[in-house]
Amino acid sequence: MERILTVIQICLPVFAVIALGKWLSRRGTMTEVHREFILTIVYWLALPALLFPALAKQDVTSLGDTGFLIGATVPILIIVVVYALLARLMGFRGAFAAAIVICTFWANTAYMGFPFAQNAFGDIGFQAAAQFNSIGMIMMVTLGFLTIGVYTGGAEGKGIVASLWGAIRKAFSNPIILSSLLGILLSVIVHFCKLPDGGSRIPAAVFHIARLVDGILHLIGTMGLPLALIALGGALHWKALSGNLSTLVLVVAGKMIFEPLIAFLIFRYGFPATPAHVQGVVVLITGMPTAIVAYVVSRQIGVEDGFVGAIVVISTVISTITIPIWVYLVI
Repeated sequence: MERILTVIQICLPVFAVIALGKWLSRRGTMTEVHREFILTIVYWLALPALLFPALAKQDVTSLGDTGFLIGATVPILIIVVVYALLARLMGFRGAFAAAIVICTFWANTAYMGFPFAQNAFGDIGFQAAAQFNSIGMIMMVTLGFLTIGVYTGGAEGKGIVASLWGAIRKAFSNPIILSSLLGILLSVIVHFCKLPDGGSRIPAAVFHIARLVDGILHLIGTMGLPLALIALGGALHWKALSGNLSTLVLVVAGKMIFEPLIAFLIFRYGFPATPAHVQGVVVLITGMPTAIVAYVVSRQIGVEDGFVGAIVVISTVISTITIPIWVYLVI
């Protein structure tokens, strides 16, 4: 019973803030203009301000943990291969096949993954989520644009090579990814400047300035997670639901059940010694619903945005059932 209450304490606040966003949107208090402004603040300022110091303070050697690396990457790769094959076997081609594949791995890491990691495991959970972001999100963004390019013949007919280059450029122009990479870079510098006696080659004055900057970033960053959840709630629209019900169910099952199950089994039977909070965070994030950014990208490029929008809505609603189950299994 105590464990169930813990799950409720972790999950209910997150879903309650999402519901608040939906309520504000329905009553007209938060319009699309307001939501876009909130998302701009979160995307360009708040989340980068959270991620940069979280990774800069992290011991860089933890990023080399074999269990973490495999748990964070292999489930994504397996899901991509399996659903690409399924799309082919089911006779889907072009844009619709691309939509099927990207919706099964492009997770809502930033707007839902970070809040759940924080709620479930505290600050060490957020740091683990930031670590995942530095690897997993780069994979998701790159694979997302690459998948669209491969299935639709490449941007402006330039082919797969141009699509790959374009995917890499888009991934590394993402402020959330850039802030993560800069945080890791700073962590590497601090690590190699350490002295054997525990001191550092970096002047003390630099650390004083760093603490001042950290205080500023903390103030900016703390508004990010609740604002992201409010904006997410406001962006969910039932009118996005459309046909292809069997395909919708198949894709949502891949995103919400199969991908986190693969991560769970990798840790359980392959790398049980990986820290429990790292295992839990990776499983939770791989079990997050399809990212709204997948819908935004599909709408901009013209890749089955109606189907992708339906997946975002359904997977987010279903997450109210699946995420508590995963939380129960990993805490």
